[in-house]
Amino acid sequence: MRRADVLFAACAVVLGASAIFDSRVLPNGENTWLKPLRFAIAFAVHAFTLDVLRRLCRRDEARDLWFALGRRGQIWAMVVELACIAMQGARGVPSHFNTSTAFDAAIFTVMGLGTLAFFAGYAAMAWSLIRRPGPSRLIDVATIAGLVLSIAGGLVGVAMVSVFGGHGIGEGGGSLPLFGWRVAGGDLRVPHFVGIHALQALPALAWLAERYLRRGRGAVLAVGSAAYLLLFAGVVHLTLAGRSLSDVFA
Repeated sequence: MRRADVLFAACAVVLGASAIFDSRVLPNGENTWLKPLRFAIAFAVHAFTLDVLRRLCRRDEARDLWFALGRRGQIWAMVVELACIAMQGARGVPSHFNTSTAFDAAIFTVMGLGTLAFFAGYAAMAWSLIRRPGPSRLIDVATIAGLVLSIAGGLVGVAMVSVFGGHGIGEGGGSLPLFGWRVAGGDLRVPHFVGIHALQALPALAWLAERYLRRGRGAVLAVGSAAYLLLFAGVVHLTLAGRSLSDVFA
């Protein structure tokens, strides 16, 4: 599925229209279609990122089985997960942490299994780059670093289910428009977001360094990667302390 990004973008348009014309809300007061819309947008960005990385790292998927399995496995996991989330939205019930019926619990379990597909996909792509480096070692290293941080961000998502039983930490309330993050108190979705988007940030930094710098490219990537790691660690610490980003800047 080469143009999965287009598919998910088209889904986002349909889901956005559904949010406009269907006024049903979930128990938390959010429109029933907003979460499917958020995930469709996120999956469109992620699918586009995977395709860009395939080209940047010069991966011939006909010959590179590991990269092909990693990329395509993630795409199919996103297809299944979005289908589950959209179906629950159409039913007017929460998709995440919903175990009120056996059916809802089964759907949530299927979505959780998709997380394992992402972890396996990240690992397969990283192994592909380690085993057979591309023409740009800087891009390869940035991509591997992004994959590792994405796994760390994904583990935050696992912790939401297996450790905390939800995304909220401490007392809080309110929500950030579109994102749905709590504006008061800790929200594990924030470090989850920061972690998984290292896969866009670090390869983009490496690409810019290669394009515009003659010297010090490796140093720029090293500093950028360290700064991103510190950002991720800082947001995790802040969240576990039951504080939000708005508390820092208040």
